[in-house]
Amino acid sequence: MYESLRESIKNSDEIIMNVSFIRDSGMKLLIKDLKEAKEQGKKIKILTSDYMKVSEPNALYRLVDIGGVKIFDNPLNKSFHPKSYIFKKDDNFEIYIGSSNISYSALISGVEWNYHLISKENSEVQEILEEFSELYERNSFDLTLEWLREYEKRYRKDEFGELFDPKDSEKTDSIIEPRNFQIPALYELSKTREEGYKKAMVVVATGLGKTYLAVFDTMSFNRILFIAHRDEILRGAKKSFESVYGENKSYGYFTGIEKNRDSDIVFASISTLSKDDYLNENYFSKETFDYIIIDEFHHSSSKSYLKVLNYFKPKFLLGLTATPDRGDNGDVYKLCDYNIAYQCDFTVGINNGWLTPFEYFGIYDDTDYEPIPWRSGKYDITSLENALIVEKRHQLVYEKYMEFRKKHTIGFCASVKHCIELGNFFRKKGITNDVIIGETSIVKRQEIINKFKNREIDIIFTVDIFNEGVDI
Repeated sequence: MYESLRESIKNSDEIIMNVSFIRDSGMKLLIKDLKEAKEQGKKIKILTSDYMKVSEPNALYRLVDIGGVKIFDNPLNKSFHPKSYIFKKDDNFEIYIGSSNISYSALISGVEWNYHLISKENSEVQEILEEFSELYERNSFDLTLEWLREYEKRYRKDEFGELFDPKDSEKTDSIIEPRNFQIPALYELSKTREEGYKKAMVVVATGLGKTYLAVFDTMSFNRILFIAHRDEILRGAKKSFESVYGENKSYGYFTGIEKNRDSDIVFASISTLSKDDYLNENYFSKETFDYIIIDEFHHSSSKSYLKVLNYFKPKFLLGLTATPDRGDNGDVYKLCDYNIAYQCDFTVGINNGWLTPFEYFGIYDDTDYEPIPWRSGKYDITSLENALIVEKRHQLVYEKYMEFRKKHTIGFCASVKHCIELGNFFRKKGITNDVIIGETSIVKRQEIINKFKNREIDIIFTVDIFNEGVDI
């Protein structure tokens, strides 16, 4: 069916599609041909629906700029199941009516029956056109960006996803291309630049793939600067860029150890880049980079980030974060001209099937925090340690760990001493673990993380290291 539709799109003057559901796996196959048809001035009319919320938001985002796309107006939630494709060339009509919606399985891999009719315009063809016109002109509304944004928020992937696209994820594992939230986010970023913005922030939940979004959005820019505050984030970002660009770009680090400023893509530590030795015309011109990405953008109201932001003048700046609202009242929104190009919280991520649903257990802790002094926005560390580092509490943590543990566990501790004491306690219980703290070298951290991935240790105890920018 896929090859037949492609050929018909190519050879027609007018394209009509009336399909109940559009899945992203199918629209990825057809969107290039539809865009070429639009560029050639062909008339396009597409009618689909949100019936049972089977049509995927991502598929509809691909269609927004095609024009002529409408959604069946269905306040009574009527069953809506048409699957028909009509192509006109001069006075000839080519019509497919059958079982194929727009999905990978319906167009390529599934068992589908579709009747193919070639005819001049006659009473039968005229009746089909009139029925479509009745639905399209009188019983539908235009697909708009405003409606689509709302639909994305209320969309919930369910059993229909597996029914229409079995094993769909297996087909794209070897192909690195925009997926999930990245499709609408890339569309919104493109639109925001068309509107004249030179800065934007994208707020998306942890785990969705913010770095790959940045990679795909830089495709039309030459020199790129990626800024972060941790070495692990820079290394992970470099791998992401390399996996997409390959050998078409050169890569380099600008850190305390390495000072590469001439690569196409530079991955810079903010602590190094913000020094006065480097923020000058003798080292970097203000227009050196076309596109600047700041990861964990919620840090950007600090002095070091502000120095960098005030110095460089890129063609576009993108801030990435999951948590834009700061406890110290720093206004990161101002730094991107209050332009939030796209937002996707973890609820939307879970409902779309992009993030794994989580279980959250609140464990009663009889520690009395009342007498512990509170200074400068946090507990006095010595008093806190005295309250937490007691065998009774360690035993409670151990018992709850044994009750609720899954394959891997990270223990977020209150201090370095707390980390070490819990690690020792768990080792005595036969639970293999290791500790990562600020003093742990980069090489040692990677060694521990690799052991963790390979199930050689059960727990990593840490403090203020895995709060953000972690990919395990």
